Order: sequence, then structure tokens, then C-alpha cells
Amino acid sequence: MVTGANPLAQIFHFETKHVARALAEPPIKQGIDVTIVVEAPCRCTRLRP
Repeated sequence: MVTGANPLAQIFHFETKHVARALAEPPIKQGIDVTIVVEAPCRCTRLRP
């Protein structure tokens, strides 16, 4: 991955990686993990250009 080439691609890659990990968790935790994991990267990515 080329850093800075496509910020949107980096965001999607970052979120997809974490969502995949959350989906691999047990179903009981899945709902909570997906919510936290999907929202947190969005805020972090916007705050850090």
C-alpha cells in the first residue's frame, strides 16, 4: 500500500480489517464490537490527516 496515495482506500482497508476481526468474534460480542470498531476508526482517521 502506498501511503498518502488514496486516503479513502486506506480508511476502507483499516475499517475492513477491524470489521473482519469483529465478525470473527463470538456472536454474543459481535454486535457490540462491530459498532465500536466501525465508528472509532472513522473519527481517528478524520482527526489525523
